[in-house]
Amino acid sequence: MDRLLPLRAVCRLLAVPAADIRAWVDAGTFPPPVALPDGRRRWRASSVTAWMATLGFSPTTEEAQEQMDRESLPSLAREILQVLEEAGQGKWVGTADIAARIDETVDRSAGSWKRSTRILREFNLIETQKGRGMRLGPAWKPEGVSMVPGEGS
Repeated sequence: MDRLLPLRAVCRLLAVPAADIRAWVDAGTFPPPVALPDGRRRWRASSVTAWMATLGFSPTTEEAQEQMDRESLPSLAREILQVLEEAGQGKWVGTADIAARIDETVDRSAGSWKRSTRILREFNLIETQKGRGMRLGPAWKPEGVSMVPGEGS
């Protein structure tokens, strides 16, 4: 199944503002979004990467590696990564344990938690599995190293 990307993820991937994406869609030079039943718009990851390929740009090129750095992540996402880094590569950590290590008041049902984990998954920085929790993903690199957005699971 093709992943659906929100406008924010497309903007990060292409390193362009949302206004440019909207203008390209209006001009017919960029893949149109898919309208979800609730009215939100999402782009098929395969359509965006195919469009990038027509320009000779691949999400694994050096330019794409520089698009996502640790400082551009939400603070909660950075804290989640820090807990997982402390646990070590390949180690599963339960979400309740992660939340407790960050701050006893962290609400895993809150929008900020969901948004942070979604961003980390979009960029393959974490993997999640029901019943096991989270672990560092294949695109994770130690702090100070560029991160590559990729096709997630």
